Amino acid sequence: MLTYNDGPIELIHGNPVGKFVQEFLPPPEVDEFRLERIQMPPGSACTLKGVDGVSILVVVNGSGTAEESTADKASAGIVHEIAVGTVQLVCAGTHLQLRTQQDGLLAFRACARNA
Repeated sequence: MLTYNDGPIELIHGNPVGKFVQEFLPPPEVDEFRLERIQMPPGSACTLKGVDGVSILVVVNGSGTAEESTADKASAGIVHEIAVGTVQLVCAGTHLQLRTQQDGLLAFRACARNA
C-alpha cells in the first residue's frame, strides 16, 4: 500500500542506468516505487528492460514508437505509436524498444521499487 508522510521536500538525483535512461529512487522509507526518466534525442533508440511487475510509461514530450518483446516472444513485434499524452500500461517482463522521430522523446516509467 502506498504510504505518505508530509515533510520537507527532498530533491532526488537520478543515476544513469542505460543510454538515455536515469533512475530515480526515493529514500529507503519509500519502498513502493521507482521512477525512470527516458530523454532521447531525435532519431535515436533505446531499450527499456522488462521488470518483474507491471509498469506505466507516460510520454510528456516528443513522439516515436514503442515495440514490445518478451523472453518467450509472445508479444514480439507489437509496435505502438507514442506521443505527448500517451500513457501505456506495460505487462510484467515486457521489454520496450523505443525509437524517436524528429522531435526526440521525454517519457517516464514508474514501477514497483523491487521489480
